[in-house]
Formats: sequence, structure tokens, C-alpha cells
Amino acid sequence: MSSLSDHVILQLESVYGNFVKDISLSIHSRELTLIVSELGKGTEELSMLLTGEIKPKKGRIVRIIDKKQIRLIPREFISSELKIKDILKLYEKKFGKGDEFWIKTILGDSIIENTKINDLSEINKFKLEILSIFFGKVSLIVAEDFLSTIDTQLTEYALKMLVKVTKIKSASLVLFNPSVIYPYVFDKIVVLFGNEIIEESSKKEFYHPYSLLIQNTKLKLGKPREKIPIKEIGDPSDHGCPYHPYCDLITKELRKRCYTENPKLFNVKGNKVRCWYYENIK
Repeated sequence: MSSLSDHVILQLESVYGNFVKDISLSIHSRELTLIVSELGKGTEELSMLLTGEIKPKKGRIVRIIDKKQIRLIPREFISSELKIKDILKLYEKKFGKGDEFWIKTILGDSIIENTKINDLSEINKFKLEILSIFFGKVSLIVAEDFLSTIDTQLTEYALKMLVKVTKIKSASLVLFNPSVIYPYVFDKIVVLFGNEIIEESSKKEFYHPYSLLIQNTKLKLGKPREKIPIKEIGDPSDHGCPYHPYCDLITKELRKRCYTENPKLFNVKGNKVRCWYYENIK
């Protein structure tokens, strides 16, 4: 993995919206970031905050890049009776001149520009979304959780293509997904629960019990009639730590605090972890 620049291109400082709470996050130049969060209003809002579509209710967002240098790969791919050539013209009008070499390379010989968008396969609709990255200058790509909506057989291919074009453009990537996938690909993984950051890791190691749960969740086939324990996680608590109703780390000494006070992010072995258990563990 290429070394990162210390250059921060986007920074959220204690940002609050209608749903997200106390989001502090730095995006560095050429950095690949995975944000793990269940689909919901908070995820949608955070995506719009990153792209500059909306402003925060509280806190501030510092951008040293123009919003025109940000591209969005939406959760739902484009659906239209327009032809490919019409979409390419719209990209050029909105973002600037396109790179003909990469446009032809990604479309390939089998896709002609007179093809209607609605006649494209799922993966070719994805390629059309990707093409927006090759129009004008691009510094940041925000990809919503589209990987959870496409055929599982295409997931790895789509992720590899997204990462490849990000690196070709020397851009940064923020990808949303409901689970930890291909952690070795990313420079930083940020886990959300209750619309707030509960852990941030750059070492691919996790300490918060929720992060560990979603990291270790795998389908296991047992013997007939064998009971397989499954931990169910419901809605976050509206008081104290949002995860306290499901937490295995609560001790007798911590119980009152966990139930009544929401912890801040503590530094734990290079990670940032929102959990009272780690208050005094460095």
C-alpha cells in the first residue's frame, strides 16, 4: 500500500446533523477509508455532509478542495432512458473535459455509446458511475454502500475497480458498507453505531465490543439440531453509552457510568475507542 501524505483535504470537527452526532474525522490525501455503518438516515446524512450537499447543524467542516473535485458513487445506480453518450455529455458539462483513453478503456469494445442506460447490465451501470471520476479534476470519491446492493459475485470485482480508479486519479476514497470487508485494502476503518463514531482504526485491529462483533460475524454451519449462539443487536440506547444494553465489558464499577454517560473517544493502542472500559488503557 502506498505511503500516505500528511495532507488533510477534508476535516469534520465535532459535526452534528439531524441524525449524526459528534463526528470528528480527517480525510487525508490519497487515503482509502472504510466507514462501517448500517444503512439509515445517519449514513445518508454523513454522505451528504462529506460531499457538501448539506451543511452541519453544529460543528464545522473544513475543506481545502473544491466541492467540484468530489465525486459520488450512489447506492442506487443510474436508471434512465437516456443513452450513454447523453450521460457522458452531462458529466462533461458538470465536471469538465473527460479523459478519452480511460473512458474507452472502461466502456470496452462491447459497449456502444448509443446504448440506453436501462439496457445496461448491473456491472456496466456501475462502470458508467465510475466514469464520472474521469471528468475534470478529482480529489475525493465518496461511495455509498452500493456493494451491499449488487450481486455478491460482483462485489470483489467492483471494489477492485473502484480502488484502482481512485489510485489512477491519485484521489482519496471514502466507502460506506454495513460490514468490515477486505480490511487489508483500507488505510483507515471507522465504525459507527447510533450515528456516532465508536471506533477508528488504522491497524485493522479492533477493541470496541461492537467492532469485534461485526468483524467476527461469519455464517457457521453446525450439525443438525445444534444450537448456534447468535447475538442480536437492537437499537442504540438513548441514554448513556449507546451500546450499553448489549455490551459484555460492563463491570459493576462501570455500570452506572455506562448507563448514564456517553464516553468520549479514548486513545487505545493507536485506535480511537468510545468505551468507558478503555478510559485508562493506553
